[in-house]
Amino acid sequence: MDALTQIMKISQTLEKRLETRYGATGSGLTQRIRSVENKIPNHICQKIKQIAYVRNQAAHEDVSIAEKKLASVKDNFDYAMNAMNYTDSVLIKIGDALAQIIDINKKLCNLLEKRYGASGNGLHQKLNSVKSKVPFRVQGKIHKIATIYTKAAHKDYAVALRSLKDVQKLDDEISTILNRGDVSRYKKNDLVNKGSKSRREKFGLFVSKPKQGRDSSNSNNSFGTSTKRSDHSQTAQSHGYNPNFHRGSTSSPFDRYPRRGGNSRNQLNGGTFSLKPILISGGVCLVAILLIAVLVACLK
Repeated sequence: MDALTQIMKISQTLEKRLETRYGATGSGLTQRIRSVENKIPNHICQKIKQIAYVRNQAAHEDVSIAEKKLASVKDNFDYAMNAMNYTDSVLIKIGDALAQIIDINKKLCNLLEKRYGASGNGLHQKLNSVKSKVPFRVQGKIHKIATIYTKAAHKDYAVALRSLKDVQKLDDEISTILNRGDVSRYKKNDLVNKGSKSRREKFGLFVSKPKQGRDSSNSNNSFGTSTKRSDHSQTAQSHGYNPNFHRGSTSSPFDRYPRRGGNSRNQLNGGTFSLKPILISGGVCLVAILLIAVLVACLK
C-alpha cells in the first residue's frame, strides 16, 4: 500500500468519526472539521487540519509529498484519535455529574414546595420565599448548591465534574438536619442569647421580689419557675453575690476577692479605720526633708 492510499484512508476514518460523533457536515475533511470547531478542543482541530492539508496537496498537486509527510500524518492521526477518545470519556463523566446535580436541585425544590410551601422559578427564589420557615443552618448550604447548579448548567459544564462531591456532601448534611426535626429556626445571635439566660438561671443571680398577696417564701423568678427565695440567696452568696447590695450603697454587689490585708470592701466601709500608718509615714517624710536641708546647708 503506497503512502497516498494510507493518507486517504486516514482522512476517511476522521471524516466518519466527525460525522457520527459530532455531527459534522461538508464534502471533505476540511469542511467537516470547520463545522464542528466549537465542539472539539483547539489542539485536536489543528492536528486534523494539518492532515487535511497534506491530503489535499498529495491528491491534487504533488504525489511525492505523501511519502515525505506520511510519518507526520500518522503521528497527528494517533494524537487526534487518542485525544478525542479521552475527550469523549471526560464528556461522559461531565454529563453524568451534571445529571446528578440536576437531580439534587430538583429534589430540594420539591422539598421546599411540599414541606414549606415555597414559590418561585429556581432554587434561590424558592428558598428566599420561605426563609423564615427553613432552619438557619440549612439556608447557606442550599444557596451554595443552587449556585453550583447555575454555573454547571448555564456557564461551564466542567464545574459539574469538579463540584459533584461537594454537592453530594451538602445534600447529605441538609437531609440529616431536616430529617432530625429538632433544629432551632433561630439565628446565631438568638441562640447565644438563649444560652446566656440559662446560665443566669443556673447561677441564680437574678432574684425577683415576692408579689403582694402571696407567700414571701415562694415566688416566681424572672424566668417563670417557682423557687424559694432562700435557695436563690444561698446560691448567689456561694458565687460571691452580695444580697444586701442596693442602689445608693458604696459597696459592689460582687465582693468576691478580699484584699491582701484580709479586709474586704464592706469591712473598710464599716468604720474599722486606723490613723497609725498615716502618722508613721508622715513622720518619715519629715525626717527625710530635714536631712536633705542639712546636707544642702553644709555644701553651701
